Parts: sequence; C-alpha cells; structure tokens
Amino acid sequence: MRASPFVFPLAVLLGGLLAWRSAPADDRAPAEPLATPGAVARLAVPGHAMQYLIALPQGWTPQRTWPVVLVEESAEKNFRSAMQRYVDARGALPFILVMPYSVILGAQGQRDPAVYPYSAATWDSIGKQGACAFELEGVNRMLDMVRGTYHGEPKVYVTGLEAGAHLVWALTLRQPETLAAAAPVAGNFRHRCVDDADLSTHPARATLPVQAFIGAEDTPWRGGALHAQFAEARQLAQAHGFQAIGETVVPGRGHEALAGEVLRYFAGLRGSSGQSQ
Repeated sequence: MRASPFVFPLAVLLGGLLAWRSAPADDRAPAEPLATPGAVARLAVPGHAMQYLIALPQGWTPQRTWPVVLVEESAEKNFRSAMQRYVDARGALPFILVMPYSVILGAQGQRDPAVYPYSAATWDSIGKQGACAFELEGVNRMLDMVRGTYHGEPKVYVTGLEAGAHLVWALTLRQPETLAAAAPVAGNFRHRCVDDADLSTHPARATLPVQAFIGAEDTPWRGGALHAQFAEARQLAQAHGFQAIGETVVPGRGHEALAGEVLRYFAGLRGSSGQSQ
C-alpha cells in the first residue's frame, strides 16, 4: 500500500537522511542528501533502494507548492545528460524535475556501476521482487518524498522518450488520479508493468490529458512498428474510458526527447506562466 502523498515534511526529511546514512556505500546518494535550487542532486528514496535525480527550479521556496514533472530516461540510460536536457529546456518555468534511475528500460547496463548507482545486493533483490514492482513502489515513494520535502503538487506530469514511455503508460493506465497530464515521446508500449487487472477505473481517467509527441522528421517511428505501439496503447486506453488522448507532430524535429515542447505543453495546461492555478 502506498504512503499518503501528504507526509509531514520533517518526518520525510529525517527519513531520507536516515535512509541515506544507512545505505550500503555503493548505494549512497551524494554527500549532500538534499536538493538545492538550480542544481541537479542525486538522492535516495526513504525506505527503498531506488535513487533519483532532482532539479528544483530557480526561486524555489517552501512557502508554496510547485508543479512536478517526472521524466523517464530512454533505453540509452544516460541519466545525467538526459536530466540536464530538461533542466536546460525548463528555463524560467517553475517545474520541479525528477528522474528515477529506472530499472524497466531494458537489461543493458544493469549491474554496471558506470550506469546505475545500485549495489549487487539491490540488483539481487530486484531480481526476486521483479523490476516492475521495484519501479512502481520506488517511483511512488519518490513522489511522496518530493511532495513532502519539496512541496510538490499532489498530481504530477510525466513524460518519457522511447522506452521511457513504458513508465508513462504504466502510470497513466494504473493510477490516472495521481497525474496532471502525460506526454509519451516517440514512445514504446509493450504492456510493460500493465496487465488487464491493473487498468484503472478511477473517474480521473476520462479527463486526464494524454498527448503523444513525435518529430515530423522521425520517419522510421512515424511509419513503422513503433507508431503502431502508440496506436495500440491509445486503443487500449480509449477502450477503458480514457477520453483525452491526442498526438502532436512537431515540424522540423527528429527522433529526440522534445523536452522544450513537452514542458511548454505542460505549462500551457496551467496557463502561460506555468504557475499554480
């Protein structure tokens, strides 16, 4: 059962510090276990082995709540550089950006300390627990921490390129009530972490904005099997009551994350400034 997103901030903060201090040496987050505005930090999820990157916007303060964008990396698994792409694209928009060290992006690079900060013991545990169970529990605990410690809004935005769309669709189809909007980009869909029994019946699914993005010059994706995967996901979602699914083709762009376009789309849903409504 997931913890409530409305966790008392001090309790979450202390939990995060204790989890960081007690983790195995090769599982630790950086020496600075808290995020600071304008920088990218790698943190540990309290009570869970997942780690993640977080970038608070310039001007962040605890006196208000902030919109959160969960970014899922592609199968390239270049987590730091992918996160920086979104930080650069964010500009003055007020989004808290978070990126989990996801374990559902394919087997390549797993157990490689140059790719992941997880220990051999953690990988053994993931093997026993299952990657999807680890991922979904870890991501939801991560979001609880961001809400509690960094005053993130209750509902989050989610995006991911290619294999990153596996998590986008899993969260969309399983727990639409926790999302503000979803934006898969040139995204995969192979029912990863989604079984028929997992499909949500929450009323929020009917109005949740789900907007797929693709570059107009990404011809292999647009005309091939990958676009068919999006069509399959859309058909499944629509058959189960998701009514706000669309697709945006971005002129002059190829096979890329389209970070700026996606963040501006999210901001547009909130009003031109992207501020809290």
